[in-house]
Parts: sequence; C-alpha cells; structure tokens
Amino acid sequence: MKEINLPELGILKEALQGAKLKKLSVPNDIRIPYWPSAIGSAKLNLGMKDYLYLELSAKTGFLHIEKKVHTVLMTIHKNGAFTFLFEEPDAPMHVRSNSISTLDRARAVLLFHQFREEICEKLASLLKADEVKHNQAVLTIEEAMETFIPYMLADDISTWED
Repeated sequence: MKEINLPELGILKEALQGAKLKKLSVPNDIRIPYWPSAIGSAKLNLGMKDYLYLELSAKTGFLHIEKKVHTVLMTIHKNGAFTFLFEEPDAPMHVRSNSISTLDRARAVLLFHQFREEICEKLASLLKADEVKHNQAVLTIEEAMETFIPYMLADDISTWED
C-alpha cells in the first residue's frame, strides 16, 4: 500500500475549500408567457446558427460553454413549453424547457436568450398571419354547428324528467 502524501492532501484541501462554486438553479417548467393554447403548437426554423451550448466537463463535471454551429429548429408546444432541435449528425439531439433535467432546462433558457429577438419577431408575424385564417375557420365551424343545435336541444329536452 502506498503512503498518503500529506502535503498533497493539504493542497487538495485548500483547493476544495477555496472553490466558490455557484449552484445551477432553473425552475422546473419554463413556458412562453401568455402563449395562446388555442393555437396549439408552432414551429420555427431559425436556420444555420452559431450558438453557445452548455456542457459538462468530462474530467471535473464542471459547467462550461462551447460554441457550436448547426441548423436550429424550435417548437413551441400548446402549453407554451419549448424545444430546440438540431439537424446535423454531430449536433445535440434536443433540449426542452420542461425537461426533468436541470441541465437541459438551462440549455433551453440559454438558447432562447441567444435568439429571443428573432424568435419573438418570427412568432409575432406567424401569429398575425394565421390569426385571420384561424378565426375564419372557427366561425365556419360555428356556422356549421347551427344546423345541429335544434336536434341537440330536442334530444336534450327528451331526456329531461319531470
């Protein structure tokens, strides 16, 4: 058995005690505020982008940020949660704002932060363009339902008991 070198342990003890590491804290379920659930989901192609991506060091487990370049796609889900997907073979798979992994949620927030202006502009124009079509479709369905209302009402009345 090899003897423990006390001076080396002292150096390690000093390094560990001197480390002022901040804890990564990200809320569990991050969503785009006021996302209209009537829309359902939306997809954005942000194109080929340089972006910063949060990684864990394989040696120490510490966080660091790497620069990557891939085609970035974003999906906003019905509940306002969002997912980033990447297309190239060497790219990360995806990150979600409502992931159970704190690291994934942090990655999603960092990506949203980097592209927030472009995301907001694209979403605003997408929503404005589809608003008229959406409302017209709902109106058409409501008009089609008017045909059935007397029958539904009669059926409902026939089930009433005195």
